[in-house]
Amino acid sequence: MNYIRYIFLFYCLTNLCGKTLHAQLQRENNKWGFLKENTYLIPPNYDTIFGFDSTNTICLACCRIKTGSVNKFINVRVTSYNCHYYNQSGQSLIIRNQLNDTFSVFSLAKNSIRQYKNTSPFFTATVKGKKYLLTKDFKQQTFNDYAEIRAAEEPGFFVSQLFNEADRLVTGVVNTQEEPIVPFGYTDIRFNTIDSLIIACAANTLPNALDEVFNYKGQRLQQSRRHLEMATKDYLIQKVYEPKECYILVKIENNTETSLVAEEMQYYKGNEVLIRLKNDWYIYDLQTNQKKLKTKS
Repeated sequence: MNYIRYIFLFYCLTNLCGKTLHAQLQRENNKWGFLKENTYLIPPNYDTIFGFDSTNTICLACCRIKTGSVNKFINVRVTSYNCHYYNQSGQSLIIRNQLNDTFSVFSLAKNSIRQYKNTSPFFTATVKGKKYLLTKDFKQQTFNDYAEIRAAEEPGFFVSQLFNEADRLVTGVVNTQEEPIVPFGYTDIRFNTIDSLIIACAANTLPNALDEVFNYKGQRLQQSRRHLEMATKDYLIQKVYEPKECYILVKIENNTETSLVAEEMQYYKGNEVLIRLKNDWYIYDLQTNQKKLKTKS
């Protein structure tokens, strides 16, 4: 947990929160709080305060907890953190799960700081290893227990992960009502927001598992035994690594294939993709197999 001390020291030295909120970190009886206009915005009850996020909306404050972990060889002291999220009004976050159990104390997970510090309007709160998705105005988005959860590139969908019966982490997609759109059984999920497609990669899940393409209603449209790098409404873009790494462009209408060697590929628009050849990017037309140099914007 040394990284936690370093991050805490950084925010104390820079006084980032004090600048943005006209408040200051205050130490009292060896505990930290946030003082604003002679009133505690965050009470001085915490060993660590990580400061407000980049949008100056929420703050994470934690208490250090030491517990014993005994095995037959040695008694080990384990350090963990109980945390609270606060908004600019000094209100502490309270959430509930699908059983209507409420929680106000959260765990400091590995990615907790990074997830709430970014510019996204969403963040995840962790309770007993389970993740819940919220907006930074404390509106709870998910109530089921997930191992991981994030907002998808397409509004209205969440990419989430669960542990299956084999204790393997699998990925799926749910909508804002937490109804399943893509079943949990994949290692990676990508969106083609232009054509309203979801590409689900099943690598390393089950033997002979297929990569698949779904529409936004959860209907399975296409399957591929090769790795699916991306898909459009007319083409599947597969990637193979042997005997030579290349892309295979499959026209869905007649199942014809064209191979393409490129260092990298990205969506562009319609049936055009961006490909990188050495240091240059090109617009590649999947229908004509022609490319043109993309001018720098």
